[in-house]
Amino acid sequence: MARGVRTLAVAVMFATLTWPAVLPVDAMAMNLSVAAARSDDAVDLDDLRRQAESGNAEAAFQLGTIYDLGHLVPQDFAQAAMWYRKAAEQGHAAAEFNFGAMCDNGRGVPRDRLAAALWYRRAARHGNARAPFDLGLMYEHGDGVRRDAARALNWYRLAAARGIKAARRKVAALTRAPRAEAPHAQPPALIEQARAEYERGLDYYDGRGVAQDSAAALAWFEKAAAHGYAPAAYGLGYLHEHGDGVAPNRLRAYAWYRLAAERLPPGTMRDAALVSAERIAASLEPTAMAEAKNLYRALREQIPPKRHKE
Repeated sequence: MARGVRTLAVAVMFATLTWPAVLPVDAMAMNLSVAAARSDDAVDLDDLRRQAESGNAEAAFQLGTIYDLGHLVPQDFAQAAMWYRKAAEQGHAAAEFNFGAMCDNGRGVPRDRLAAALWYRRAARHGNARAPFDLGLMYEHGDGVRRDAARALNWYRLAAARGIKAARRKVAALTRAPRAEAPHAQPPALIEQARAEYERGLDYYDGRGVAQDSAAALAWFEKAAAHGYAPAAYGLGYLHEHGDGVAPNRLRAYAWYRLAAERLPPGTMRDAALVSAERIAASLEPTAMAEAKNLYRALREQIPPKRHKE
C-alpha cells in the first residue's frame, strides 16, 4: 500500500469478500459489525477519495468496499462498481474479483457474464483465491462461457490449491466415479414413468428433438420430482438458482438442492447438490435461510423418499 493511505480496518477481509459471501452468514455479519465499529475514526473519506482520484489503486478499492457495504456513506452499487473498476484497471486483484462479481450479478452495472469471466480471469492471474472457483462454476454450467468440464476442473483445482474448501469438494465430485445405488423398492412402471419425465425435461432443456424451452423443462422436472425422481430435484434447483425458465429464487433453489442431496445416491450429482446448497446458504441472511429451510421441509413432506437408478 502506498504511503499516506489510511488503512481501512476491513480491507483484509474485503480482499476475500465474495458475492455470494464465502463466510457463513453469522460469521460474516459479526466481522462486518466489528470492522465498522473500529473503522469510523480510521477513515478520512475526503483523503481517500483524493488519493483514489490521483491513481492510488488501494484507495479506490477501499472506496469501492465502502460504497458496496454502505458503511459511512449510503449504499451505492454504481459508485462501488466505478471505484472497483478504477482499482481493477490498475491490476488490483481483489478489485478485479469484486468488479467481476458485480458484472456477474448485475449489481451497479448491467449484468454481463462475459465481462465477469474476463475480470475473474484477471483476478485469478493476480492470485485471488476465489476467482478460479467462480470460473469453475461458469465453465461447469456453461454460464457466460461455453460449457467445458475439463476447464472447470482445472479452475477448481487452482482454487483448491489456494485454500477454497468448496473447490476441493468440486474436484472430488468431478473426479469420483459414480457408485452403484442400493436396491430400491419402486414399482418398475413408476420408475420408468419418472425417468421418462426427467428425460423429457432434459430434451426440452437441451433442445433435443424439440425447440429449446426451459419452462417446459421445468414442468417435466416437477412431474418427475413429484414421483420421487431425485435427479429432477437437482435440475429444479439449478433452474431456480439461475432463473432459467422461471424467475430466479435462491430459496427454492436451496430447498431443491437440499432435497436432491438427501435423496440422491453417493456420486457426482449428489456432491454437486451439496456444494450448491452450501453456496446458497452462505449467501442468505438468517431470516431468508430460515424460510429456505421451511421450503425444504415442506418438500420433504410432500414428496416421499424414493430412490431410482440413474
